[in-house]
Amino acid sequence: MVPSQANDQSNHLKVGFNYRIPLKDEAKTEWMDRVRKLTKERNDLIHTSLKTMDLKSVEGCQKEIDFLVLQRSRI
Repeated sequence: MVPSQANDQSNHLKVGFNYRIPLKDEAKTEWMDRVRKLTKERNDLIHTSLKTMDLKSVEGCQKEIDFLVLQRSRI
């Protein structure tokens, strides 16, 4: 815990972990490209798409569900 946060969150416990996956250069490049693409799609969803989605109709909701299902298949 960072000392400046100790007073604000003295009744909370923060736990983190790291892990490493050894990859060859080509596999690492492919993995990082996929992560960047997913991050861009997530940012577009949060910062742009939510403003333009038609969530008031069944068709609009189904369109977004279809997109998210397709995205999930790539994760």
